[in-house]
Amino acid sequence: MAASAQVRPDRLTLDDAIELARRNNPTFLSTENDRGVAAWGERAAYGAFLPTVNASGSAGWTEAGTQRIGTLDFGAQGTDWYSSSYNLGLTWTLNGSTIFGVSNARSTRRATDARVDAAQFSLDSQVALQYMNALRARDQVDVAQRQLDRAQQNLRIVNTRVSSGAAAGTEGKQAEVDLGRAEVGMIQAQRDLRQAELLLAEQIGVEVEPDVQLVSEFMIFAPDFDADEMVQLALSEHPSLNAFRAQESARRAAARQTATS
Repeated sequence: MAASAQVRPDRLTLDDAIELARRNNPTFLSTENDRGVAAWGERAAYGAFLPTVNASGSAGWTEAGTQRIGTLDFGAQGTDWYSSSYNLGLTWTLNGSTIFGVSNARSTRRATDARVDAAQFSLDSQVALQYMNALRARDQVDVAQRQLDRAQQNLRIVNTRVSSGAAAGTEGKQAEVDLGRAEVGMIQAQRDLRQAELLLAEQIGVEVEPDVQLVSEFMIFAPDFDADEMVQLALSEHPSLNAFRAQESARRAAARQTATS
């Protein structure tokens, strides 16, 4: 379904954004589509063990008449002739390529599953990162708005002091410059927020409203991770590494099948 034909959410949690991305991100969907191809390949490898059955038949009919060869007439033939034949064959071929083909197809399917899992992990991470970037951009708009409010208030105060003679006219000019900078900062913050929202929409594959509400909140805590444990966990469980390992196993299986053929 095209993104333009889908519902444009105006309220998003992080979980909603990740779920939308899994259903609509074109790059991830093209990778996930490989699961079906690999599964059919595995079925075909098992099907290669089945025997092949061939059947054929034929029938003929010769009607009575006069038999001639060139100018010679052999007289009338008064008997009709009917003939038929059939053939039924059963072929079963078993060799090393067939046997190792199952192992190759199974390894290929596992490698495909691992590659899809790695793509999903990467997509989830990218969506989460972009979601937090959008939250940070939204907070920057709030900060820029407060700075703009202070600059406007300061300009009013300075203008009052200048008009009463309590301050020099240069202070009023400086207050105007500060207000201009605050306005520019506000424009830049709004631009960054919209850019972050568009990048988030690109990741999830669905258009979002310009004023979409990002409602997920995150707890701030002091990390107490152990670096060595994290490295060991990444080496043993990271989806991208698992995908490479599965791909290596699939290549070894393909090499065995090629060698036996």
